[in-house]
Amino acid sequence: MKIEDELRKRGLTDYCVRKGLEEIDDEEYHSVASGLIHKKWESLKGNKFEKFEKTKRFMASKGYEFSLINKLLEDCIKREDYSGL
Repeated sequence: MKIEDELRKRGLTDYCVRKGLEEIDDEEYHSVASGLIHKKWESLKGNKFEKFEKTKRFMASKGYEFSLINKLLEDCIKREDYSGL
């Protein structure tokens, strides 16, 4: 993860990085990621592919894992498909 790399660059030990990451609440982490991704998705214009790629790059630049990004993007696409009916 990007955050791990950055913390190590700043001189934190592996132990400190691991302990710090354990402090992050999974529910809150996913909630924040979900909010960010939906906000970005809604702010973009273009077709689904363009929105998908731009949102994916945006979230990756924030340090989120690709597995989480892809799951949340699937939700965005489903939501858009559903609301378009």
